[in-house]
Amino acid sequence: LARAIDELAAFAALEVASVATIDARVAAGELNVLERELATALIERCERAIGPCARIVADGAAVFGPLRAAHPTLEAHNSGEAVHVAVAAASILAKARRDAL
Repeated sequence: LARAIDELAAFAALEVASVATIDARVAAGELNVLERELATALIERCERAIGPCARIVADGAAVFGPLRAAHPTLEAHNSGEAVHVAVAAASILAKARRDAL
């Protein structure tokens, strides 16, 4: 399924954070900050690859909502998989990558 998503998506990419990085950011109370940094990196990669993003859908209103200031086409939803298939597809890609590590 991950291969099909890669083939059909206009853009698909992953950012991988090491366990050590995650642990350090959790210890510092900065996990949400790390998640926003990684999301920003993905958005910037997308814009370099295909141009401005017409629509960005993220899972987690509290975590990703603050990114709307810099990325006005971003929609941040709680239970994003139920709102847009792109969130479900991103989840599949992330799990496939995790399982491959």
